[in-house]
Amino acid sequence: MKNKIKLWFVNFFKLLLTNWINIGGLYIAMMVFMFLPNFFSFGVSYHNLTRSFFAAHILVSYYGIYYWRIFLPLLLFFEIIVSILIKNNYAFLIILFEWLLIVLTFLYLIFIGLNNGHWMNIELFNAFIIAYGIIVFLFTQILRIKKIKKIYNNK
Repeated sequence: MKNKIKLWFVNFFKLLLTNWINIGGLYIAMMVFMFLPNFFSFGVSYHNLTRSFFAAHILVSYYGIYYWRIFLPLLLFFEIIVSILIKNNYAFLIILFEWLLIVLTFLYLIFIGLNNGHWMNIELFNAFIIAYGIIVFLFTQILRIKKIKKIYNNK
């Protein structure tokens, strides 16, 4: 029994470490999304390259903190649930279910939950960024499945 608990904790922390794919993938995708319009609107040059990179970093890191502070705790919470439920045969379905739960909770908190039950007036650009982030998060979840299967095959 003690070895099973120890194995669960080891696998749980390995599972948590696979989240670098989600966080890194979202960060890089958002950086590209913010970088390209800035870079091409000011003209292609080295000066504009550094300015566009810095602007994208500020937008993703500081403006995006509103979204990161909701996304990261949700990811951690659902990782605990996934680590209990996951079996190698059903890894794909469980990870997609985790994606769906995180996305629905995230959207609820963004649009309704944090505004005292009232719909949030969101600009079209922000809605597009959120939709883009949801799609990128789906792809990063699919990329994680291979690593997760590897973790749970080594029992």
